[in-house]
Amino acid sequence: AGGDTGPVAAFTAHEKGCSSMSFSAVPGLLATCSVDKTVKLWDVQDINQPLQIASKNMQVGKLFSVRFYNDSPLLLACGGAKGMLALWHTTEFESVTKRFGGRLPGLLPDPSSQEEQQQQQEEINNALASMSMQVSTEGEPQSEPPEQASTQQKSKKKKSKKKKRG
Repeated sequence: AGGDTGPVAAFTAHEKGCSSMSFSAVPGLLATCSVDKTVKLWDVQDINQPLQIASKNMQVGKLFSVRFYNDSPLLLACGGAKGMLALWHTTEFESVTKRFGGRLPGLLPDPSSQEEQQQQQEEINNALASMSMQVSTEGEPQSEPPEQASTQQKSKKKKSKKKKRG
């Protein structure tokens, strides 16, 4: 009873030694880092077929530590050999947002609400532009733009100096 059963799963994650890994609160999202200076993101939802989703050289030398931020499960921190830390918002890769965006409710903004907000902003901008057009075409003449006014003031000063001399 109770013999050695071996690992549940094993796969090659990096060309050189894998120094750290971190599971995100997002189901199936695993980050690994290595002395090869890269961080890799994996989908391990199916542990028998892990899939590399993204890879990035963090520019801080060999990596020894990687961890997802608890309050923002797509934000990753890494510690490197150069004594530096690096943060990576993994959503910069579309493959990450497509793969993991729907796995944790509220993780990413709802695209339809983003479109609605953008449309509302465009309507506001159009309304403001329309209002400014009405103001400039109705009522009293509008003042000149500052660059035109300053040019005219300079030419008036030159003319007045010429009159004083002449």
